[in-house]
Amino acid sequence: MMPAVDGSGAGAGHGARVSFSSRPAAFGLRIVNAPGLSGHLIPMSQLLPHCPSAASSCPPLCPHYPFPHLENEGWIALIQRGECSFVEKVREAQRLGAVGVVVGGREKGRDDELITMYSPADATDIGIPSCYVTYDSYAGLMKLWDKSNNTTPSGYKALDLLLGEDEAWQWPVFTFSLLLLLPSILTLLTLVVHRIRQQRAEVRERAPEDIVHSLPTRVWNGSHWDKDEAIHNAENGEARPKTPTVEIGRHKMHWAWFETQVECAICLSAFERGDRVRVLPCGHVFHIDEIDGWLVKQKKLVSLLATLMNPYLMICPVPYLQDRRYPTSCDSSHLAQQHPRLPACCCAR
Repeated sequence: MMPAVDGSGAGAGHGARVSFSSRPAAFGLRIVNAPGLSGHLIPMSQLLPHCPSAASSCPPLCPHYPFPHLENEGWIALIQRGECSFVEKVREAQRLGAVGVVVGGREKGRDDELITMYSPADATDIGIPSCYVTYDSYAGLMKLWDKSNNTTPSGYKALDLLLGEDEAWQWPVFTFSLLLLLPSILTLLTLVVHRIRQQRAEVRERAPEDIVHSLPTRVWNGSHWDKDEAIHNAENGEARPKTPTVEIGRHKMHWAWFETQVECAICLSAFERGDRVRVLPCGHVFHIDEIDGWLVKQKKLVSLLATLMNPYLMICPVPYLQDRRYPTSCDSSHLAQQHPRLPACCCAR
């Protein structure tokens, strides 16, 4: 929303008010106090009718003719674009005592748009506000002035005008700020998207909690493995397990070979009496407290790094399937392809 130029007068109807969009100049005084700057609008061409270049207010303005003195009448100059720079027009109007300047477009056309008036040279001497309006707005102000019955104390025909206060967020400032922040915004969005994709990939790498809890458990009694008491009671009808035991399709794994495992491949500690372990589909056993957290929160693939230190664990037993088909490698790739949700092991060699 641009600052408004409001014109009112008898010609526009009693109490009528017409608003025109404008854009403040990049030099000169800023209008920061509400409701804005009010004054009497006088076209420069009517203030100096004997000067052919008065409409554009380009210096020198008829140096051989006397100039009117309107310093204390609070008038605002209406000037048309062209023939010289914007700052020269405003400087000349300031010299004649204007408290503000409205510069209008030169002619109607496709390029008749609001622009920001800049000064390539030093303009620190400009102490009045100025703004730019399109040619249509300029022509509308001229019509309102022509119909106005108001006059200044010195007798000049004038149109009551209000230059609205400058808005805090105007087009140049907003665009410049957006250009500065755009790389940071794009970088932040890229990081967020990357993090979301990474988090989804991590979730896919984890084993479902219900699947992990449904895997069989065993208890070490000092000489061999016993069934977990909870599962044993469930089989006798005394209790029901929280989740059903995993069955891989129509193939049931036989885990007799895990009787030979005497230590946990994660903590490298030998199993002690009363230790509860989780039996994975690949046949490896681990302490429940250690393997469950890894499978649910980290990955469903367990790397047996302990094999680097314990050559005994380098011999990966191959699970036996009821249909007498065997996985082709000890990393359980055969199981992983058929059952991607199941945890598996990968032996480090």
